[in-house]
Amino acid sequence: MVFLSVLVFSGMLGLQNCGEPDTPTYECTPDITVLLPEKVVSTFFFKEGSYWIYQREDGAYLDSIWVSKSSVGIYPVNTKAHPNFKGKKCYEAKQTIFTSLSGYIFENNEYFIQAAYPKETDDQNEEVFVVFDGWKKTRDSRIFCQRNQFEGLNDIGDSIFEIQSLVVSGKKYSNVVHYKKIAPRPYYLLEAYYAPGYGMIRTKDENDAWWNLVRYNIVQ
Repeated sequence: MVFLSVLVFSGMLGLQNCGEPDTPTYECTPDITVLLPEKVVSTFFFKEGSYWIYQREDGAYLDSIWVSKSSVGIYPVNTKAHPNFKGKKCYEAKQTIFTSLSGYIFENNEYFIQAAYPKETDDQNEEVFVVFDGWKKTRDSRIFCQRNQFEGLNDIGDSIFEIQSLVVSGKKYSNVVHYKKIAPRPYYLLEAYYAPGYGMIRTKDENDAWWNLVRYNIVQ
């Protein structure tokens, strides 16, 4: 389903690596580097050693998910993608790749978090970050974050709500993100709940069955 991963694809979302022709000549020093919002990282980025076990709400099935790879990078703004950007600036980006044991929730998936639009361009006066879901059935899913807050409705129609708390499998989670999207291939209403420090805690699959987090080990 919709687990999120954090990676850095060269040239994607206005970032680039040092092998591209228009790579800036400056170094990505700490004073010009914009780090990912802490709230986004704690909710969507996990390292090797992390795993989650989910149980379908009727108790009939279990599925386990673990991190098979994670990566972190820092990249300069791609001036080809953002020709109106002036100055020097670099962005942190992160990736998590997940593997599923049974494939009930998803087969293989990745989340990547990057800068979407750099601040100080003609049409953007705040830093905007985006979380992309790399699972093949929901790869159009994305969540935007601005000023360390998740947007309520993004430009492709996904809806994101922040709720104070949610009880899942007898555990109370705080500052939960509720995400909804009409997913293509096939069409169905995708829903998932995420909590900082835990990742995805509850999700609904394409057959309208809910899955709840029952056990986990988190490495961040």
